[in-house]
Amino acid sequence: MTDRIQTQKTQKRRGRKPDRRRELFLRIAADIDSGKLTGKLPGVLKLAGLYNSCHGTVQNAIRLLSDAGYIEVLPRSGCYVRRRLEVVMAGLYLEKQTPLNLPDAYTNFMANLGPLYQSLHEALGNAGISLSFEVIDVGNAEALRRLKRPGRHLVVNFPILEPERYYALFEDCSWTRVSGTFDEQCPVAHFACDNPAIGRLAAQRLMERGCRRFLGIGSHAIGLFRQRFEAFEAELNGKGFPADHIEIDSYQMNLPEILLRMRTHLLPCSEALSSGEMGIFCAADAFMQPLQQVLEHLPGKTEDAVIVSCDNNPYFLQNVTLKADEIDIGLREIGIEVAAHILSEPDLPVKRVFPPVLRKK
Repeated sequence: MTDRIQTQKTQKRRGRKPDRRRELFLRIAADIDSGKLTGKLPGVLKLAGLYNSCHGTVQNAIRLLSDAGYIEVLPRSGCYVRRRLEVVMAGLYLEKQTPLNLPDAYTNFMANLGPLYQSLHEALGNAGISLSFEVIDVGNAEALRRLKRPGRHLVVNFPILEPERYYALFEDCSWTRVSGTFDEQCPVAHFACDNPAIGRLAAQRLMERGCRRFLGIGSHAIGLFRQRFEAFEAELNGKGFPADHIEIDSYQMNLPEILLRMRTHLLPCSEALSSGEMGIFCAADAFMQPLQQVLEHLPGKTEDAVIVSCDNNPYFLQNVTLKADEIDIGLREIGIEVAAHILSEPDLPVKRVFPPVLRKK
């Protein structure tokens, strides 16, 4: 009985130590993040006094801080605070634009680039670097000024028209561009989806499915969609097939307008859609929900239509039961590579596009 009580006491004592280590680690890390601790850290004995802790707990906390990248331990010299990199992902928007079915700019950004943000957040977090997020109206000069404060590296996504305008906005800070239409002339690192490859892959998949008539849904006025459609049409034309198109601009049209245009165009094609003769390429999965609404009310078995969708984010596919092959445009991979770039050479002007991957239904 006495041995069991002694064992329980020993286990309790052992169980408290990791909590103390972790608590002290978090306290010192918070002081480093706030700037209270900089440069060379005080010695172990002084730290123990400052944080009302014991010598052994301080040594264990120092190991945790070193593993997490907060400090660098130099033999026979001491412990030094590493420069803490502050990374902010910024979504720029134009105040007057209200995209399809999205209540605000934040929801729009996360719907389009959520997987990129999540993978970037995880990769930087594993290196002990936090990532924050801000949505900025391009016309708000004060918000832009605060965004670009010293000591930050910005990961920026902005409207795809007039890129030179945005390059000028950020010429006085450290930043990386993500997604949009790929631009070799971007003055900083640019990591983007391979939009032409997406269009080619969609055309090839629809031809594999036996389609002989082809329809694209999206807007030529939007640069990245135009790149996808131009490659889609070129691939089909090279095989002797024409490609039709429904011009849908979710920034300029409201939902009733979109539904009416889709229905007007698709109604005469009901039989071809039901038989699989006609295949559809949605340039973004945001078009899948209105497409489902239209197909549900067309004659024939149009729910079995052959569709390839360009997959940005599962957000757009909520409550959508219409099945389609999906092209993963590589947002997660972009986030991982951007993190690696920031951790190594944040000001090196790297240019990379990421190939899409087809996921069959």
